[in-house]
Amino acid sequence: MALSVGDFFVRIGADLGDFKAKMREFSDELKVAEDNIDKLSKRLAQGAVAMGTAVTAFVALSAKGFAQAGSELNMLSKRTGVSVEFLSRLSYVAAQSNTSLSSFEVGMRRLQGTLTDAQGGMESYQKAFATLGLDYEQLAMLSPEEQFRRVLYALGGVTDATVRASLAVDLLGRSGTDMLPIISDGAAAFEAAMQAADDLGVTMDESAVAAAQELSNAMTDVHAAVGGLTRAIAEGIAPLLTELADDIAGVVSAV
Repeated sequence: MALSVGDFFVRIGADLGDFKAKMREFSDELKVAEDNIDKLSKRLAQGAVAMGTAVTAFVALSAKGFAQAGSELNMLSKRTGVSVEFLSRLSYVAAQSNTSLSSFEVGMRRLQGTLTDAQGGMESYQKAFATLGLDYEQLAMLSPEEQFRRVLYALGGVTDATVRASLAVDLLGRSGTDMLPIISDGAAAFEAAMQAADDLGVTMDESAVAAAQELSNAMTDVHAAVGGLTRAIAEGIAPLLTELADDIAGVVSAV
């Protein structure tokens, strides 16, 4: 059956109406998709900012910890004559036994004194070294690091806890007993723990400590510069603040 011209335009109009309706529906869906994409983009941007902030904070905290640890090892090495590598490993081992490097430093100083006194003829210290099976004359010729290691190992070999603690105090001072947990499981366990520090990457060598010391010095300079700027600003506004304070005091007094 043939369509008239009128029917043709009616059919076209209906088809166009459906097309326009579908286009409006598609446009609405597209708008919703755009809104969702915009919201997602904002969330991603917020997440990126948060992650960036967290990463920055982590890096800053890590740098501060690195600088502090390296500086402390550097100073302790200079005070005791023990290598930073050994001190770094010992710090890890000490932490496993709830002991601190400060006890080690005090013990090292006492050990140097007892060795000197034993060489000077003090029989009580000579007897203490002999009880541990150590020759104080030979011990005195070793490096401070090796002296500490041998005395600590010898103490670990004493089975009587009371005698072990007494000898530790005699040779290493009051901090001597603090270091006994380090060697409580024997020399082999101590060396295994020292090796673990290397395996875990926590040991700092001379170059790392030097870099940490430079970073620590730079951070100190930054704090000093900020402090200088703060004082300069305070000095500049001090007269204005003084005048304001005087005015306020005058008003309060009048009231």
